[in-house]
Amino acid sequence: MTFLIDTHVLLWWRLTPDRLRPESRALLADRGNTVLWSAATAWEISIKTGISKLDVGIPIGEFCVSTTRLGFDWLPITAEHCAAMVELPRLHGDPFDRMLVAQATVEGIPLMSDDPQVVRYPIRVV
Repeated sequence: MTFLIDTHVLLWWRLTPDRLRPESRALLADRGNTVLWSAATAWEISIKTGISKLDVGIPIGEFCVSTTRLGFDWLPITAEHCAAMVELPRLHGDPFDRMLVAQATVEGIPLMSDDPQVVRYPIRVV
């Protein structure tokens, strides 16, 4: 299975894995799955780290490189993703989450998220 992970899923997996549901931990740990993490997630984490709203315990560059070394694949933001984001109904106010929904929509893949606002969109959420 290929799926995109929400920012909080990545942070929980890296920092507090017990916060994830057992099913989510199993999907993330299964090397047969393709786990994608978005440039939007790296951007969000970088911003929050830069304003001291978040501490990932290591420099943000190292955090990003080590996330890829975990076997998570990078999903860049494309013009098609941006166009899809503009077309989304305003069910969620967070632009980072809206981009993740747009990316999941364009890529035709599920989004792993525990965000109750995300499930309001017509995408598959795991």
